[in-house]
Amino acid sequence: MNHLSGPIDFWSTDLFQNNKSADSVPGNECPCCGSIKIYALGDGRKKCGICGKKFSQTARKRRISKVLLRQVVEQFVAMVPAKQAAGVVGVNHKTALRVYRDIRRALVRKNQQLALRYMEECQSTTDIFTCSPGEETLPLFAVAIQNQKIVLLPARYKGSWIKVHFPASVIYADRMTAMTLDFENFDQKTLGSHAASWPVKPWFFWPYAKEQFKIYHGGMKVNFWLFLHEMVFRFNFSLSGDQEEGIVDDLVACL
Repeated sequence: MNHLSGPIDFWSTDLFQNNKSADSVPGNECPCCGSIKIYALGDGRKKCGICGKKFSQTARKRRISKVLLRQVVEQFVAMVPAKQAAGVVGVNHKTALRVYRDIRRALVRKNQQLALRYMEECQSTTDIFTCSPGEETLPLFAVAIQNQKIVLLPARYKGSWIKVHFPASVIYADRMTAMTLDFENFDQKTLGSHAASWPVKPWFFWPYAKEQFKIYHGGMKVNFWLFLHEMVFRFNFSLSGDQEEGIVDDLVACL
């Protein structure tokens, strides 16, 4: 497995933040990873307690018109890399990167809401930890199904291993803080003896994600979890039959 050097918690942001420090600054989020575990520095800046990013206390306004913003979102939906999208739309490369990052963070929030709804509504049947394929591996996250949509679930929630309803597909790593994966060698296991009867099969997501990730040429390794949520969005979009124009409208509204 490949890992980042720092102890970054895969599910430490947004709705899945469970252990906030008493010294953290509420009402803010990291512009890099979206974490709400933020600390105030002596020079007036702030620092993310997850990725270590230092940033100004005053949020920067987006320097892009609504027309150009929509065009960048259209490029994202079409899965055009940010550098290429910047040239097509005629904006700075960093501007396109920031818009892409903000889109992915919006998708994280949407997916986490689906995950919470899944855990509240489904009749949990199987503890994913009991199905770990080996003593040296731990479940990192699970992909399950809710209302014909793929849902990405945290392996641990509120200090406990989650339980899943059939069917589900679980990915294992050698530690919970794994942020990048070798997609050829990670441990995967499908749960559910009746999984074959389900019209949407969660394990189909992984071959799809591996193929789609190739377009980024390894660029997703810094914020792998952001790109993983993006792949969930794209997989669900491919199943939904929704019009691309409506998807663009929804994403623009989230920014």
